[in-house]
Order: sequence, then C-alpha cells, then structure tokens
Amino acid sequence: MVIARNSSREYPYRAMAASGAAGLYGMEHKLEMPPAARGNAYALSAAEAPPLNRTLHEAVERFAMSETARDYFGEPFVDHFVAMKRWEVSQYNRVVDRWQLERYME
Repeated sequence: MVIARNSSREYPYRAMAASGAAGLYGMEHKLEMPPAARGNAYALSAAEAPPLNRTLHEAVERFAMSETARDYFGEPFVDHFVAMKRWEVSQYNRVVDRWQLERYME
C-alpha cells in the first residue's frame, strides 16, 4: 500500500486530536447534541444537516479562521498546518487531470 505524505492515514493522531478537542469544546461550553440525521442525509436541508466543506480549499480557509482551533492547537500549529495545506491546494490546482485532457483536448 502506498501512503501519500501528509495523508490522514499517515497521521491518524491529527484526526483523533481534532475529535478530542471537539468533544472537550462541547463539554466545556455545555453544547447540546443536534438530533441525529434520519433517512437520506443528502435530501435534508442545510438547516437539518449543515453541509460540510466541498473542497480542501474551503476546509483549509475555514480552519484558518477558527478561533477554536487556535485555542486548542495553538497559533504556531494552525499557521503552519494552514500554510502547508494552502501549498498542497496550489499544487493540486496546477495539475491537469485525465477528464480535463479528454474534455478540452479532444
């Protein structure tokens, strides 16, 4: 199995740390759990099931603006992680994929 550098499989502790921080934040701020989504979650409105970020770029920019992330992970980590992911997005955006070649270079 090939594992890409900086992938979530290579660094599962990041996902575990984020889950732990989210749970701790919820307990510290006494947040109520939202009701569970029932049925086809894709058919629910944004009010019923708030949508996730659709791209890595959206997720990175949202993370960069998160005061909660800065509180729990610290400024240096958030700034470095955001810079690394912005670079990753810029590299991805430079790639011409097979669909684009087939579509526009017919």
